[in-house]
Amino acid sequence: MRTRLFPLSLLLSLAACAAAHPKTAAPDTSARFTYRAALASVPEGANAVRLGVRVPDKGPAGELRALSAFGLVGNAPFELALSGDDVHAPANAPVRASWKRVGGKDGAARELVLETHGRPIELGLRIAAPADAALDAHALEALLAPATWAEIDAQPAPAVTTRCERVR
Repeated sequence: MRTRLFPLSLLLSLAACAAAHPKTAAPDTSARFTYRAALASVPEGANAVRLGVRVPDKGPAGELRALSAFGLVGNAPFELALSGDDVHAPANAPVRASWKRVGGKDGAARELVLETHGRPIELGLRIAAPADAALDAHALEALLAPATWAEIDAQPAPAVTTRCERVR
């Protein structure tokens, strides 16, 4: 009797392990882009530098999702995970950041605002779009560049450069 219970208990243990094993998720087939914006020139003596970009929830080709932000403040790197909730940079980051929902004339959007103490900012924003959408890097840049702004000591900054590229 004892020898019959051992194989049965082994079989039940294996079945439980197989049932508990998580199913593999379908691969993410979204198109990925990196949108870059930079305010490279800041006058000496500037106190507050802000760089912002508004990302609409829906573009002409469907839903857009900002995944993360990265970049440089002066020579100090930063990396921020962006989600549906408001996000703020950690206390030790070289930049203060806010990621919040805003309303716009074209509909709902989220706006990322980075602020430094008078230092130049380079921003990279990782964005996902539906894979089957007819969206290329030029079209995405044309959508985001007009919604990108910068200020130096609460005055508009004239020299924000932008570019967008599709990543694999």
